[in-house]
Amino acid sequence: MRTLLLACLASGSGRAQLSALRASSDWDGAHGLLWWALREAPSSAETIHCNVVLAALSDAAEWERALVLLEHMRAAGLPRDGYSFSSAICACARAGQPEAAVETFKAMCADDSVEPSSVAFNTALSAAQRASDP
Repeated sequence: MRTLLLACLASGSGRAQLSALRASSDWDGAHGLLWWALREAPSSAETIHCNVVLAALSDAAEWERALVLLEHMRAAGLPRDGYSFSSAICACARAGQPEAAVETFKAMCADDSVEPSSVAFNTALSAAQRASDP
């Protein structure tokens, strides 16, 4: 199975496999497969693979795992894009972590390779607003 996943990542169909895991709400499976692939064959992983897992983590409000993956992308030299940051911000917001959402938006703004989006801004702002509401 794992050899097949590496072949899928290398051929470009790894995104479909990760997307299928996300669609089945198996964020833990998608997360585990991605981490395994990053460890075993880091050159086969691409931003899109990470973004699919970030979206799954966002759906599940797994904010800590999303932030770890976002940081790992930076450390591994994988380009982070607006979707990467927006998914992590959304995970923070869904988990009721407004400070983390705002800090992640600030990190997005500080990253010269990413254009901050209105979606990311509004998600962070909404999280902060909900936290300040009585």
